[in-house]
Amino acid sequence: GWPGAPPPLPLGSRRISDGAGGGSGGAGRNVHSRGSGGIRTPPNNTTYWALAERGPTMPRRKMDLDLDPVEEEQSDWREVSRAPSDEGKGSGADGAGNSGGRGGGGGGGGGSGAAPVKLSALSEDRDEHKSQSENDDVSSHGDDDEATSQGLGPDAFTDSSSAVDVDLSADARRARLLKRLYKVFSGPQLTTPLLRMRYHTWLLLAVMLIAHVVMYVILISIINRQFSNVREVHRLALAADRCQLATVKVAVAEFCTRTDIAPVSICEVPLTTTMLDLNSALDDLEVYHQTTYLGSGTAPRKLKESTAYYLWTSQTGTYKAYFDTQPAMWVNGTAGVWQLGNRFIATAREILYWGKQLKGRIGNLRAFKFVVANGLWAVFTGYTESLDYLVSYAWGEVSQVQKALIIMLAVEAAGVQLACIVYELVLLRTVERIRRGSLLTSLAIPSAMLRVLASRPLVIMEDSDDEDAEDDDAAADGNGGGKGGNTGGGGIKAGGGSGSYESDEDDFFHGNTAHGTAAAGNATRRYRRRSMEMVVPPPGAVLPGGAMPFDAGSSTSPYSHHPQHVPNRSADSSLRFGQGLHSEQAAPVDLGSTGGSGAAGMLLPGRRFAAVGVRSSRGGRLHVNGKELRPSYRNLVIFMVPLLLWEVTLIVMGAVSYMRLEGMQGPLASLNMASHVIYRYTRVRAMALLLVSSERGSSDLAFYRGALRNELTNLQSEYDTLMYGGLSITQAGKVFQKPVPASTFESSSFSNNFFRQERCFRWDQSKCYTPDSPYYEVTHHGLDVMLRRIISEMQLLAADDDNDATYNGTRYTTMYMVGTKDLYEGLQSSAQLFVDFSIARYNSIKLLQTILLVVTIIFFLSYALLLLRPYTAAVEREAMRLAGLMSHVPAEMDVTAHVRQVLRAYVRHVMRQKARGNGTG
Repeated sequence: GWPGAPPPLPLGSRRISDGAGGGSGGAGRNVHSRGSGGIRTPPNNTTYWALAERGPTMPRRKMDLDLDPVEEEQSDWREVSRAPSDEGKGSGADGAGNSGGRGGGGGGGGGSGAAPVKLSALSEDRDEHKSQSENDDVSSHGDDDEATSQGLGPDAFTDSSSAVDVDLSADARRARLLKRLYKVFSGPQLTTPLLRMRYHTWLLLAVMLIAHVVMYVILISIINRQFSNVREVHRLALAADRCQLATVKVAVAEFCTRTDIAPVSICEVPLTTTMLDLNSALDDLEVYHQTTYLGSGTAPRKLKESTAYYLWTSQTGTYKAYFDTQPAMWVNGTAGVWQLGNRFIATAREILYWGKQLKGRIGNLRAFKFVVANGLWAVFTGYTESLDYLVSYAWGEVSQVQKALIIMLAVEAAGVQLACIVYELVLLRTVERIRRGSLLTSLAIPSAMLRVLASRPLVIMEDSDDEDAEDDDAAADGNGGGKGGNTGGGGIKAGGGSGSYESDEDDFFHGNTAHGTAAAGNATRRYRRRSMEMVVPPPGAVLPGGAMPFDAGSSTSPYSHHPQHVPNRSADSSLRFGQGLHSEQAAPVDLGSTGGSGAAGMLLPGRRFAAVGVRSSRGGRLHVNGKELRPSYRNLVIFMVPLLLWEVTLIVMGAVSYMRLEGMQGPLASLNMASHVIYRYTRVRAMALLLVSSERGSSDLAFYRGALRNELTNLQSEYDTLMYGGLSITQAGKVFQKPVPASTFESSSFSNNFFRQERCFRWDQSKCYTPDSPYYEVTHHGLDVMLRRIISEMQLLAADDDNDATYNGTRYTTMYMVGTKDLYEGLQSSAQLFVDFSIARYNSIKLLQTILLVVTIIFFLSYALLLLRPYTAAVEREAMRLAGLMSHVPAEMDVTAHVRQVLRAYVRHVMRQKARGNGTG
């Protein structure tokens, strides 16, 4: 709807019309720009006013946001403005003018030709031609200033709207570039190993935890089996004791109810008390008998020792049964320990009934004769033989536990866990290798481009920084407009009859300062983004005063007059590339002056980068473009040290458990010998009772006297072995013939009970002797005093005449008053010390392993949540940061192609290193 005039142009765009000729300060074609007054836009242009009202700055946009509707309306116009014009092919030079901001000036001029493009950016030329540019007749700068100062027409908003357009274009271009770069940095080459590390690490931790749990369950089950072995040995020894104790109680009940027996000494207790003691002994015997054979669990189990199982189940034991026929007779029978023990318990329980019914007159009962004849011989022999095999089996099991622990440590620590740790190292090194390649992309940027990046302000596209960004934009726009608008246009030679490119007067390198940012962005939009090669100066090419050879206007710059290639050298010979790897090549760039006013030199699009050389040196260092990337082992240390420490902890805990198991065989042998002392003492009591209760002048006196002497010898040998170590005489010809450690020196608590304790050892402390009792001294000075006193008294009893060996004599009375309660219960408490010690040692091993399991679970969860998750998230954020950093590279450089090329070069380098490592490179 504008008759006789073309439609309004979007902000920052130009219309190029046909024309010819050109020169300094003029143009062969008419360039219409809203910043130069080439066309006047009516004030009712909706798009124009909408953008003008936005002000000189725009809020930053994140990479995932599209442009606003106003920007979208002008996208078509901008695409036209970015592309070269098809009009006027083969025409003369173009003149260009553009506003540089508020109070800015324009410029123009150019010649025609077909040679390659050359631009100049010499600061000296800029200063020389400043006044000339300001007074140029073809410049519309004065007109713009005048119009602006008078407030006439819409052109008064040209400066601010151009800044808005530059900001919009820069943000939109950077957002698109940021997306592309983020896709490159976070592409399959990173996401694949990163996801593999994330999921495989969780899998590895699960495998390591499962392996440890399996080993823990196996070890705990083996230790629990050792509990069972220790308890079985102790229970079977107590069964051998209780069967004799039951026999003693039956004999006391029969002897003390005779008519000519006075209620003194052993007969001072009533019959009911004796029956209660018998019932208690039978209850204990029944529990010990059944749990030894069936186990203490809810489900029955088989005896683990094969020979002991054979003794319990086969007809191996010979017993005698009394038949009160006419005439009376004894019949021999055979049965296993299981059947014989059950028959003994059942027969003894009959006596509980008949003893009360007959008031103790049970001497002629078959049950009485069966208990007395078999309790001290057949049943006792079956128990003691089984005990010998069970102790030998338990001893061997301790050695098997140690072997199993070594095997488990080898399988878990040196096998599963170490393999998982090595694989975790491989996963981590793979991700770290990819990260190193990504970091190389920034180092491979040419040095000239790095100086450009260092001289321009960064635009941070963060919503939280909108206010600061707007302030920065306002300052940048004001400075750039006021100070940087005084530039002229350089001549551009069109080649080959192709369409020409138009450039703003403010060049990208604008004095190598931050004031040319807006103009550089505007100029960037006019060019197609092509990759180009930059000449990299050698490290020693820095000029005095801090100037660089690339600085515009440097008289010493080798690039001021003739294009030439400067090799990428380094003062350090270790940083040079090897044979076959070339430093970065540069396209010819002429930064000399051209016709027209002075302008900052611009890097022109050229061919893509030559092959990037990546080289490694000692210590894993990487070299690219003359720069060195040193490896950091921080992540390797953070990830590997906890796993290695846990591996060491696992081995240490296994070693401690092994050493604790090493000392378990000694307490087992001591427990066995202490059990021998207990049931041997009960046997001495039984033989002494049968001796004093036998009929005077009968053959039983001689038999029981000989048996008593024999048992006293065995008791004294076993007691000395328990106290001072070695082998007892009762171990001769037995299966278990392991030496017993000296309990006096091995266990302080056991030693205290026998030698140092001055207390009563009765379980019921209310029945202990008082200081006025004649037995107080002997019962309150340790078990050793009591036991040796009983042995001496029984030896004297065995040596007495038949008439003097009576139940109410001093010999037997001392044994009854001291040995029935104080010594007997003290010996059982002392034997329990070895059981408690063994159980406590096994429990300590279980506790160590349980603590290790809990620590392992917490450690693996912490490792995954506090190390793995933050690391993977940081790697992803690092890719985004790298993409954001590289997105600030000017559009003259095809940064996406540069990143891809560096990554490919790094991959090729890694493959060559692997080939050399495998001997094929």
